[in-house]
Amino acid sequence: MKSLSLMQPWAQLLCLPIKDVENLSRRSSYRGPCLIHAWKTLDYGAIPWLKATFGEDKAAQIVGQLSEYRPLPTGAIIGRVNFDNCVTESASPWFFGPYGYIRSAPVLFEKPIPYRGLPFLFFEVPCTPEVPCCERRDEYNGYHSGPLKFFCRMHCSCHD
Repeated sequence: MKSLSLMQPWAQLLCLPIKDVENLSRRSSYRGPCLIHAWKTLDYGAIPWLKATFGEDKAAQIVGQLSEYRPLPTGAIIGRVNFDNCVTESASPWFFGPYGYIRSAPVLFEKPIPYRGLPFLFFEVPCTPEVPCCERRDEYNGYHSGPLKFFCRMHCSCHD
């Protein structure tokens, strides 16, 4: 499964229903589910950027939501999102380009999965029971090869 590695707190904000766009320097044709990996490094410029962009009150509210997760997990896969589109313009206050990956369905994992990532790159993570490609491992959705067996459209082995 694809994964994207980001500094904290940006990784955490993307996995919470807060940040709806991830900015990267290059375009990608990838659409679909993506694991979010948090670097071991923190971005200490995040709080000043939040204050400058959203103002003191809104920045304090965002930081307050992050405070529930202290310390922020690093060096681990922390969640999953869907990347729906890649845009060059957006009304989102989180967008500053040049490319913005519009995300939906953010999921923050209860327990981070330690994993060594690659900064700023989409990289492959093998699908395992600990890192499932989807949340529907035990469901039946009409695509099956036997009674009540879920067929994963990601073509992985986590449902076998």
